[in-house]
Amino acid sequence: MGNLSHNMSQPDAQEVIGDEKSSEPELMAPYLLKIVEYLAIFFGPDYEQQNFGLWMFDRCIFWPANGVRINYHSTLDGYEKTDGKITLEIPGFALDVQGNLAVMQLMQGLRILYEFQCARVDLYMDDHTMRIRPGEIYKTVYQENPDNPQEKPIRLDFTGFRVIEPKCPGGYKGRTHDEVVFGRRGSLGGGAYLRIYDKFLESKGVNRSIRYELELSAKKAKLAFAMLSNCGEDCQGLEVFTSNLASILGGCIAFVKRTGRAGDKNIDRLEVYEWWQSIIDDLGHCDSLCLRSKAEPKSVPKAVEWVDKQVIGSIQMIRQAWGGEKFWDCWYKLVEMDNRMNNTHRAALEEYREAMKNKDRMSPQNMTEFLTLMAKGTPGVGQAEPMTELGNETP
Repeated sequence: MGNLSHNMSQPDAQEVIGDEKSSEPELMAPYLLKIVEYLAIFFGPDYEQQNFGLWMFDRCIFWPANGVRINYHSTLDGYEKTDGKITLEIPGFALDVQGNLAVMQLMQGLRILYEFQCARVDLYMDDHTMRIRPGEIYKTVYQENPDNPQEKPIRLDFTGFRVIEPKCPGGYKGRTHDEVVFGRRGSLGGGAYLRIYDKFLESKGVNRSIRYELELSAKKAKLAFAMLSNCGEDCQGLEVFTSNLASILGGCIAFVKRTGRAGDKNIDRLEVYEWWQSIIDDLGHCDSLCLRSKAEPKSVPKAVEWVDKQVIGSIQMIRQAWGGEKFWDCWYKLVEMDNRMNNTHRAALEEYREAMKNKDRMSPQNMTEFLTLMAKGTPGVGQAEPMTELGNETP
């Protein structure tokens, strides 16, 4: 799933049909037809146009046979809200029948021809030998502290994720599902979510395997898409493509036997569980691909964004619990205490001061407005009060 752009800031005159005086003209863009023609090469010509769309869009083009969908806006107002972008959703089963070569060519075409920006990509592998079941994986690699579940677990024999959760419901007829998940979805996650589940149970006996399914989103999805769509076009490129697939899947997690000693931080020195090593050997990859983007330098806007996303709810709770006078007095004392800024904080502060010099002053009403204005590059944002050295502020 992701966004497509056609490199046009406004639709041409011939792209808009209907009453010229209408504020909501019907949009019929040639670039959209070109994308449909391209997708028809892979998914067939049997598609239909529907007068509704998903998310914020009001139209879609849908392939009933495989669930492929293009969501777009049909009006000029909607077109401007999304900056001329449309969304493309391709379900996994639509790609299952394509083969690796066709999938690679599809991804390359989307990137080169339409500047596709991937928002989510799912990769999976089926272990048909069913070496170990998901419930057994959970019991093998994780054991919480029985005295205090909130404390550090007794055993945590995996790396790459911080969260593990079993999902093994059953009934009087036995197990109905067997699954263990690593990571979190959504804004609370790190852009990677691994599901290991019994496909035999899930498919009601059709597919006898244990499925390892990796969901990548946001930055990690973009990085994975870039790795998979920049492999070359010949047979050698296909080898790189399949190797990258295996490396991303096999490299997202490692199941190792921790010893409890300080050297456990060096994962390469730890013994790998035999069943996981067997899976890695079958994948045939040697080096794990890193899906970590480069760390962004610390800045004042980024710090505000982090506070707004991570702790603003807790701050609001404290404010309402204490009342204004006690709340502001407490926070003022916190920032007046011994300097807790490190060198990166000081560098970001100095950079911000330099950027704000000789700019128009503007006082945003809240953090959301601050972030919006900073994203637009509005001069003077955040300089509501003159900057002073720590310790010399006035309440």
